[in-house]
Amino acid sequence: MKYYFSIILSFISAFLFSQTKLHLKLKLKDDYFELGKYNSQSFPFYKAKDTVLILKNGEIVTRYQSVRLNIKVDSTTGNKVFIDLMGGKLSNGNLFMIADVNSKNGFKDDSIYILNTDKYFEKRSDYIKAWPEIKFDNLFDTEDSLKTPLCLKIRPVLFPTSGYKHFKSKKEVVNYKGDFDLQIFTYQYLSSDLSINNEPYVINLEIYPTMLPFYKNITDSSTFWIHRIAIYKKEKIKDSLIIRTSLAEILKWIRIGGEVNISGKSLCFLDISLKKDYIDVLIKDNVETINSIIKIDSIIGFSVKSMKTILLKKTDKIRLLFFTGSWCKPCRDVMDDVDLLYSRYGRQVEFITIANENSLLEAKNYYREHPVKWQFLYEELDQQRPNYLKDKFTVNAYPAFFLLDRNGNIMYKGVSETAIPELQKNLQEIFHK
Repeated sequence: MKYYFSIILSFISAFLFSQTKLHLKLKLKDDYFELGKYNSQSFPFYKAKDTVLILKNGEIVTRYQSVRLNIKVDSTTGNKVFIDLMGGKLSNGNLFMIADVNSKNGFKDDSIYILNTDKYFEKRSDYIKAWPEIKFDNLFDTEDSLKTPLCLKIRPVLFPTSGYKHFKSKKEVVNYKGDFDLQIFTYQYLSSDLSINNEPYVINLEIYPTMLPFYKNITDSSTFWIHRIAIYKKEKIKDSLIIRTSLAEILKWIRIGGEVNISGKSLCFLDISLKKDYIDVLIKDNVETINSIIKIDSIIGFSVKSMKTILLKKTDKIRLLFFTGSWCKPCRDVMDDVDLLYSRYGRQVEFITIANENSLLEAKNYYREHPVKWQFLYEELDQQRPNYLKDKFTVNAYPAFFLLDRNGNIMYKGVSETAIPELQKNLQEIFHK
């Protein structure tokens, strides 16, 4: 009897909780700009120098900054090979960029790219597209790990560090006295299509150079190129970003069985191989359970408002944690909804925003664009810390919401814009309004 009962349970389980393993082949593409995806990685320059330089073309540099990036490891010697980038402003108010394309530790034989600021750049996208496309050839020899031959194709762009805004005119450049922010926009990514609940999605592994130290946590030596992995839902006009996270985070999911909720399904990463250009994923029915093991009393975080680490002690209020990021379009789309929730429940509920960004600068700019009346904390997107809330709650998709009771236990958790009506319903039931 027990035997037959076990068979019946197995049949029911297989029927109710189906799962599909997919072996996705990755293809190298370089059409991010054509698709309107201006994805970039921020690279901190070394401290600005006001020393006057004269370039080989006779241009006079009045302020410049430089940075050194990895491009490969020589497989025969084990030595790291670098590229140097230098950018800044000229005496005539134009901006410039020089890239050590041949990796000879100098700029004497490299091209100088000048951005003429006589043109007024109203749109940020026009400003980005005005900067040069730079290619780095012969990056990998036959012993390197990427099966697909790679020629790095990037667009380095200078921004003022005082905000998200770009330089619009020559006057702004001439009057600017601060440091520059270098954003490297990538053209390239490894990509594969997949279907979830009969809806089209795409997984992109974005390719960038990197700064020291590069990733060493899997055997494929060239994986330091893959900074981030992004999943988009294909739309008619413009694809919607579902999740973007670091390669290191995906590798952690592979080790511990982490998953991300998409379209009512759970997507698990099983394996990534750059040597054979594939990624293995498992798609299964989403059996959502509240993790009662996690219990949060006090919260330690870096406040973007006060620019210091703060301690939020346990109170008699319910807490709502809102995990977001400026890079996440669905997150920006729900900001007004979160504001409405605060206007209605702000006295009974402690709202806490956690911005997961690539840098503190990006978090500050995000807060300037969307100032809020509640706590606004910053956690570095691609880093793991013992006190990081995103790691404690295993946040895999954005926007993510966690409603905590007065004892710090999770009452509700939800992902994407669909969580807003569910949050509204939960709060209505709690406060009867």
